[in-house]
Amino acid sequence: MNENDIANLFTELGMKVEKGNAPGVYTQLIISPPLGDGPKVTVIRPSSTSNYFVVTMVIETDEGRLTPSKVRAITTELAKMNVEVYMTPPDKPRLIHIAKIIYAEGANKNDAINAVTLVKNAGIVAFNLLAD
Repeated sequence: MNENDIANLFTELGMKVEKGNAPGVYTQLIISPPLGDGPKVTVIRPSSTSNYFVVTMVIETDEGRLTPSKVRAITTELAKMNVEVYMTPPDKPRLIHIAKIIYAEGANKNDAINAVTLVKNAGIVAFNLLAD
């Protein structure tokens, strides 16, 4: 599976697929619902020789919103979902980074759909835990 396969897949599914231009990455695809301003998931291929994709979402919060108890709750729930999660900056977190890796060799359409859906759902869980 390559970045064109991923772009074509989500376009075929009716999603909005935009090519980003983040510095330092070979490919960046931003996938979002076809209508409205729903959650955006980004698929990154770090370099032309990378054998994997990083499916990621970043949630920005207001300063002070991520209390230690909310950080614990979010990291615990997202760990149960089998996604990577970390907060930045470490001293006063404002950004929640959620990610899942897809190894390109042998990956199929279902792997891509599952990873993008998983990261999107993890983002929704994190967002809802912030609202508590």
